[in-house]
Amino acid sequence: MGSKQKEFTRDVSYIAVSKYSGILVSIIISMVLARLLSPTDYGVVAIATVFIVFFSLFTDMGIGSAIIQRQDLTTKDLSNISGWSFWMGLVFGGIFFLAAYPIAKFYNQKVLISICQLLSLQLLFSSLNIVPNALLSKDKKFKLIAIRNITIQVGCGILAIITAYLGLGLYALLINPILGSFLLFAVNEISMRQKFRIFFPSGQPLKKIFSYSSFQFLSQLVNYFGNNVSSLIIGKTISVSALGYYQKASQTIGVPSSAINGVISPVLFPYLSDMQDDLPRMFSAYKKINKILLTISFPITALLCFCAKEIILIFYGQQWLGAVDCFAIMSFVVATQISSVSISSVFQACGHTDLQFKVGFTNTIIAILCLMFGAMVIKTIEGVAWMGTLSSTWSAAFSIYIVYKKCFQENSLPYFKYAVRPLLYFIISVAFWTCIDHLFNFNIFVSLFIKIIFWVITLYIYLKFFTEFDPIFYLKKVISKFAKK
Repeated sequence: MGSKQKEFTRDVSYIAVSKYSGILVSIIISMVLARLLSPTDYGVVAIATVFIVFFSLFTDMGIGSAIIQRQDLTTKDLSNISGWSFWMGLVFGGIFFLAAYPIAKFYNQKVLISICQLLSLQLLFSSLNIVPNALLSKDKKFKLIAIRNITIQVGCGILAIITAYLGLGLYALLINPILGSFLLFAVNEISMRQKFRIFFPSGQPLKKIFSYSSFQFLSQLVNYFGNNVSSLIIGKTISVSALGYYQKASQTIGVPSSAINGVISPVLFPYLSDMQDDLPRMFSAYKKINKILLTISFPITALLCFCAKEIILIFYGQQWLGAVDCFAIMSFVVATQISSVSISSVFQACGHTDLQFKVGFTNTIIAILCLMFGAMVIKTIEGVAWMGTLSSTWSAAFSIYIVYKKCFQENSLPYFKYAVRPLLYFIISVAFWTCIDHLFNFNIFVSLFIKIIFWVITLYIYLKFFTEFDPIFYLKKVISKFAKK
């Protein structure tokens, strides 16, 4: 194994430990909070979150990715960029503070005023974290990132549970975004000591990265609307409590794809950026990762789909029963998201942020139209889920086709042919358990246990006989590695 591959594996392991520990902590915290707070509480905070993510795009402006990709930025350049980040955080934080009033009036939720105004603090600290976060990734200090992230998440999560138990209500959901961003800034300041040129920062460094960051920003902007328009529409056209159910199902569905994306993307982008002058080498690395992701994505999706009721009720309790069907429908989104995890890293590493924007814009238009149809014509969160799944499938297929054709000048047909077997595994597994669920009425814990056993057995058969990945071989490899240690 080459030194670069060893470094990549090591850095992925750091991020993996952080991410998976974080997911475990997040699940435990979410299980407790879901029993202390109502779907309406989650729905209200979901509305505020949609708006703060929008304003965050204008404080970031694609700067973080540009810093990682550009190799010629000096210390003085970074100091000036940090200064601009500070002012953008201050300005847009102020705009969001004032926008709280019309947002609350539009949704007829007076509590949104204080929620949005408190969250405006997050905008300031998040903007101050842009440059140091990018430099940590660029310098591949993934061990520090891992320790920092998990420590802050555990501390904020425990505090959120305590405040919810003491009766703080939906304000407990603000602990993590506000306090977390502040603590992130404090740790970054201690570890990086990034200089800020606050007064009269030069605009020259921004001009250096403009051609890259502008398209990156536009890509993030269109992706924002594609990912969040459903929450905006549901909160207005259906109900805030329905938005709570939808948001809980969506967040839970997002855990597996986040577990993969959050580990692969932060490490993959800097390494692919190092290969930007060697496209055949980059394509080889991309194909290997993509084939692995495609192989595992559909089995994960199948497990989530036929265990939807068990997962929601065991994790969150009976008051979240309204999220079960939505969760089952959206489970297919996991396969499309995981199988296309590496796409943005390729666009950015190749310097094709303009192409990323065009693809993202096309996908977002289709997503918005689908989601509007679900919310305004079907008028149920299940309808929104079906339309969201449809648009996500299109997005993944179209994006992969463009990456193969435009970035690498390769034929994408072999990829889609390979996808047939994982897709068949998903269809057969879900069809089988749909029939079983209609015939038998197991205890919820017994049902989950039986389904997991079935999934493990069928997964082994699928990997052993229908893919290139022998599960026993890789298991022995992992065991021997730990035995040596």
